[in-house]
Amino acid sequence: MTRPLILLVNDDGIDSPGLAAAAAALDPLGELLIVAPRVQQSGMGRSFPTFNDGRISPATISANGQTWPAYAGTVSPAQAVLYGVLELAERKPALVVSGINYGENVSTGITASGTVGAALEAAMHDIPALAVSLQVHFSMHFTNDASVDFSAATHFTRLFAERWLHAGRLPDVDVLKLDIPASATPRTPWQVTPLAHGLYFRPLAPERANLDDEGRIRYELNATLPLDEGSDARAVQDGVVAVTPLSVDLTSRVPLDHVHAALDGQTPYTAPAKEPMMLGVNVVIMRDGKVLLTKREDFHVWCLPGGHVDPGESLAEAACREVREETGYATRLTRLVGTYSRPRWKSGYHIVSFAGEITGGTPDPDPHEVVEMGFFDPDDLPPLVLGHRQRILDAVQGAAGLVVTENISYPPDMPYTYQDLYAVRDQSGLARDEFYRRFFSVQESTPPVQVELAGTDGD
Repeated sequence: MTRPLILLVNDDGIDSPGLAAAAAALDPLGELLIVAPRVQQSGMGRSFPTFNDGRISPATISANGQTWPAYAGTVSPAQAVLYGVLELAERKPALVVSGINYGENVSTGITASGTVGAALEAAMHDIPALAVSLQVHFSMHFTNDASVDFSAATHFTRLFAERWLHAGRLPDVDVLKLDIPASATPRTPWQVTPLAHGLYFRPLAPERANLDDEGRIRYELNATLPLDEGSDARAVQDGVVAVTPLSVDLTSRVPLDHVHAALDGQTPYTAPAKEPMMLGVNVVIMRDGKVLLTKREDFHVWCLPGGHVDPGESLAEAACREVREETGYATRLTRLVGTYSRPRWKSGYHIVSFAGEITGGTPDPDPHEVVEMGFFDPDDLPPLVLGHRQRILDAVQGAAGLVVTENISYPPDMPYTYQDLYAVRDQSGLARDEFYRRFFSVQESTPPVQVELAGTDGD
């Protein structure tokens, strides 16, 4: 079987230890074609300088006692991709990896990045791409300092390259941008993030007396940039690996007819009203070591009993009501397992998960909500919806008072095609991102808090 061809490029140049670290990460995954600029090309974006003559010569790079053949050229990072695809590759690459870059590439200023620019160039040729950057001290940018530890960056480069290769293309995702904090280890959590808004690196005016004196524009970290909650910059600052999906389609995500009306002198565009935040509950009920699950009538997928909190209800009342309506069982809540938040799903969706026990009632599922119910071994669960597997595992392990941020997708074992999921999405009005079944969820937990539970049903 032919191994996938992986084109590896960078913007720090052929002598960068980050390039060699990336080669070591990718070597087990496929056949490598390595093409890099001959000299430092940071900040080139997706440029095609006409002064580059395109001369290419053989080279080698080494890491961990292993050596790979490579090519060094008088090229920008984006041109390295072009020469690799058009001239050097014997077949179309299955993946392009750009990096590992010295310094994080975060916020909406990433269009200046040569690392990201190379990945976007790959995407323009319908090749999925991964742009990888490691946070280092600002003074180490452009240095190719050999003292930098790339072990964590190597781990995550291999992890996400492998997943990107196996998962296939996702709609409107052309590039995965990966930023690894300096403090990262292979056990560091990761999070799918949007771009922070603003300039992460702030330009400084030249210090010179006359305009005809030499005067380079310098940069510094922008200490005044508000780090949006959940953004790539915030994740890296918090010591979390940031995974940001990017698209080559730069069209503004606003209704085009509204823009036309505003430009045509009609009613000015106003943003649509924000949807109210959604609050839900579910209950992990164990009996004889097995967990109670229901199969939803709308999705025909197994899940924990639960639902939305109605106006005027307490969380405990809503949890007990939902169990009773969906299963027929009366319930007593025994502890708060945790809160599971999806802050970027619509206007925010927060689920409070309880552990509970049956105190009465008989099995009597509501046929309008539940088509089947049963008890399952936690080690042999059916495919579950929307992160419920992790909540069950948390409850079984005795967790209490967790605070969890979810970037939810369907797990890889979900037996549905994209077409199935899109049909459900269109019928239910759920956001498209909720149905990315192959990618990625992350959990961040805080120390337990003590919560008094007063909710009972049937006691």
